[in-house]
Amino acid sequence: MKRVVLVGGGHRHMALLAEHRRFADAGIAVALIDPGRFWRGNHVSALMAGRVTPEALRASLGRRCRDVRFDYAGTRAIGLDARHQRVWVAGGAMHRYDAVSIDVGLEPDLDGLDDRGVRVQVWPAHSVAALAQCRDALDHAPTGRPPRVAVCGADARAVEVAAGLSRAPRRLSVALYVPGPRLLPEAPRRAVRALVRELARRGVDVVMDTAISTLAEAAVLSSDGRAFGADHLVTSHRERGSRFIHAGGLPTQAGRLCVNARLHSTVDDRVFAAGGCARLPGGQVPAPMDVACQARVLARNLQARLTRRPLGHYRAGPERGLIDLADGTALGWWGRFWWRGRWLADYKHALDGRLDARLAETAQAQGGAGIADR
Repeated sequence: MKRVVLVGGGHRHMALLAEHRRFADAGIAVALIDPGRFWRGNHVSALMAGRVTPEALRASLGRRCRDVRFDYAGTRAIGLDARHQRVWVAGGAMHRYDAVSIDVGLEPDLDGLDDRGVRVQVWPAHSVAALAQCRDALDHAPTGRPPRVAVCGADARAVEVAAGLSRAPRRLSVALYVPGPRLLPEAPRRAVRALVRELARRGVDVVMDTAISTLAEAAVLSSDGRAFGADHLVTSHRERGSRFIHAGGLPTQAGRLCVNARLHSTVDDRVFAAGGCARLPGGQVPAPMDVACQARVLARNLQARLTRRPLGHYRAGPERGLIDLADGTALGWWGRFWWRGRWLADYKHALDGRLDARLAETAQAQGGAGIADR
């Protein structure tokens, strides 16, 4: 029997579980390797604003795999032998594959930010589990002076965190430090200017050209030596490629596996990747909004690769994004066009609902639990 190994419990692999019948009908066995729980990342603003609970965003990977009769290994993949088609996991076990797919995202680079001797708690923004812990810490902070939260990053996740915190039930002092000259470099300039004005109106200090590099006592320090008072630091601007991505010796760029439009490695058509750990031709990263599309292309091509059928293509399209501003409105852009309004928030909620339904589809189809499995 042919065998597919999925490394990492990211959104694309979770959505791919809904394609389980495709693999069963083709007689292909599938195994998922990931050490933890799955956290939905499409409700970050609502999480930081206190509108959803962490439990509502968490799901059991083992239960989902059992629901669709996939094998599950609750451990960490540490090595890839592309020549002999093997994945090694912690503890020394080996998983043979005929095709492997990788969805491990990026890892936070906390060098210089891990000083436990200072009174600043550091939270990687791209870990929803860490953000849930951050929100819990803010909820239980001593009364009196509002907790000071420094958010560092220029991407959509940093904006979501800052926007959500600005609408939190408890009064907070929030500052957004942008490492470069632009916030959201991929978005239209007019949209960014409108966003900065909105954050400023809510009391969020937006400080440009300020990369947080080290910590001090109850403060964060920029790379040019400026100090800013802070009790918590949420950072998204310092990330590095997962060590697993480099394990197989396949071509990478900026810590991401180089793939073509069929989502497999440019030099090995048995190794696929999607999401933040993949790099498309031209340096593009698969769009976060295209989770379901990437999952369908992955499922089709993994099956096609093992049944010797033509592979499909993933088309990234123009730069686009959609951000919940935690006030009943959303900001979105498509190429050079942008919009903001309640109707856009309704549209985002509809998209999120469809994605949530797809992520929950496997469990519901088998009579299992819903998206909030524990």
